[in-house]
Amino acid sequence: MALPFKLSLATTADIPLLARISDSAFKQDTHTQLKAIAGKNPNPNEHIDMMTSVLSSWMSRPPERCQVVKAELDADAGESEQRAIGWACWATATAEPASETSTAATVPVKPAREEIGRYDGSSGTPKLEQLSAITGKSLQGWQEYLSPWPGSGEKCMVLVAIVIAPEYQRQGVGSALIGWGTKKADEMGVTSWVSSSDAGWRAFKGKGFEVMGELRVDLDEFAEDGSRNPDAVDGKWGMYVWRAMRRASVKEIDVRD
Repeated sequence: MALPFKLSLATTADIPLLARISDSAFKQDTHTQLKAIAGKNPNPNEHIDMMTSVLSSWMSRPPERCQVVKAELDADAGESEQRAIGWACWATATAEPASETSTAATVPVKPAREEIGRYDGSSGTPKLEQLSAITGKSLQGWQEYLSPWPGSGEKCMVLVAIVIAPEYQRQGVGSALIGWGTKKADEMGVTSWVSSSDAGWRAFKGKGFEVMGELRVDLDEFAEDGSRNPDAVDGKWGMYVWRAMRRASVKEIDVRD
């Protein structure tokens, strides 16, 4: 039996629940766990507080630039009332057209197809700061390359974030939230892209996204002494892979066909 849920735009009243869903989902992610344990942050609500602020910022933007869509379990499914079980933030990135003095788009340098993030013990920089710098640099490079190039006048859809409550994962919720944005991209005739976590990339691949590049990091290199993965028998954090993924526009698909 299919899970009975529907999609609708989230409102500011949904923010507390959406932030809690994000917190519960990210606690299953080894990269997030490592930062929480190794960082020894005394604030157990750090992620909720951060997402509350971020969601408020996203929802304050014009709807043509950014929309947060939620998956809501139908009240008929045994619930006393409808409640969100997952959400996604889709944004529209737009580049200005070429100016009179510059008729060509500025093409960014394409990042390497495969990158390996290494810990540099001689730099003196704390391990978690190095990890954040490595992931941030990789994301920035792919963001510049996969977003509309300056001067192109083009648009694209960006899946900024997607989270599903753990108890409702692998039941079609994520697929529906991804499809909500790719349908809009097809209607607009534009590309879409996402920076995928280690666990989510197969769902994006199933919706037509192709891997453009990978950043591979051995998380154990960045674990502080004594920081063990509580979910692994050997306590190891293992290899984590971030994937930059792009979905072609319907125009590109038509040309290839």
